[in-house]
Amino acid sequence: MDLPGVWEAQDAMLAAAPGDPRPLADAAFQASRLGAHDRAEALATALAGMEEEEGGEMVWIVRGRVRLAAGRPLDALDDFTRAHRLAPGWETAVYWRAVALGEGGRHEEVVAWVSSLLGEAPSWSRRGAAAILYRLGLSAEALSDRDTASEAFRRAALLDPRHPLYEEASRRLPPPAQEPREAPAPGEEGVR
Repeated sequence: MDLPGVWEAQDAMLAAAPGDPRPLADAAFQASRLGAHDRAEALATALAGMEEEEGGEMVWIVRGRVRLAAGRPLDALDDFTRAHRLAPGWETAVYWRAVALGEGGRHEEVVAWVSSLLGEAPSWSRRGAAAILYRLGLSAEALSDRDTASEAFRRAALLDPRHPLYEEASRRLPPPAQEPREAPAPGEEGVR
């Protein structure tokens, strides 16, 4: 791929829409997907400088995702935490914050934090709740907490069977418990 040509096209797109955060976010994601993490970080940092009171949380999600893609989950956590502070009930901020905590090895925090949020009966969409429950399940699984993991995966699979994570969540569920069979009465061992 002609990366200098891609960057030139990005620069032209950005020059055509100065002050518009959307092209900047798109350019940051594109650079991140192409493995140009320094460029992605620079674009995301410029985006962070454009934070507005209304919708500013998305700026932090973009920068956090760029940092996460660069293998820096704890730096990304700072951005996702900021997004969550700006929009505490926003499921996207909750999801990405849980991802960064988990990828940073802080599974206990994911389990405690998401469990506490679930106790508050959040008004997330079914799809958002399913994704968050899936992340809860992954962290519980990493902690060898099979009960919490199984319950989270079960709830995620039930909430949104069309979610891309449905198959993975379903695969992680333990097999259904078999009904215990009654022992045959003496002399009836071969009778059915």
